[in-house]
Parts: sequence; structure tokens; C-alpha cells
Amino acid sequence: MLRLRVPHSVTLHRPVPRFGVLFTALPVASRMNATHVLAALVVGIATGFVFAGLRVPLPAPPSLPGIVGIVGIYVGYRIVEATGVGFDLLSWLGLG
Repeated sequence: MLRLRVPHSVTLHRPVPRFGVLFTALPVASRMNATHVLAALVVGIATGFVFAGLRVPLPAPPSLPGIVGIVGIYVGYRIVEATGVGFDLLSWLGLG
């Protein structure tokens, strides 16, 4: 059986407040930065031009519902992270 060893000084879960706006529960480094969002948009547009120019398929869902689904996955992850709701699957399986 494979067991992962984590030093006791390593904290795997940080306490998260159960109130407030979603982004107040995120650490400062994780909060959105408009410059990073704009840079990501510009790089994404440039990458789209390159993929279209080379006539290769996009490495992303080709329709708006697929993209909205990806955004939904991200929002759901952040909600669970902010509320502290979760289940330790590895411990339940005896691996953690």
C-alpha cells in the first residue's frame, strides 16, 4: 500500500470564514487582479489568432455552453472552498 507522508508542520487545510462575500474568504494572493485578467484575455485572443491561422482545433470547448460550464466549475470550487464544506476522500479510502 502506498502511503504519502506529510510533515506535521505542513497545514493542508486553512480555516475559512463561513460568512461574507465569496472573495473575502480567499487569500489576498488569490483575489482577482484586473491587470492579470486583462493580460490573460490578450494572451488568449493572441492564441486564438494563432490557432485559427494555423487551422488547428482549439484546445477549449468550441461553444459558449462549454465555456460557461468551465466557469461554473471554477465558481463551484470557490464556493466549496469559501464555505469549508468538503469530504476527505483519501482518508475515507484509507490512503491519507
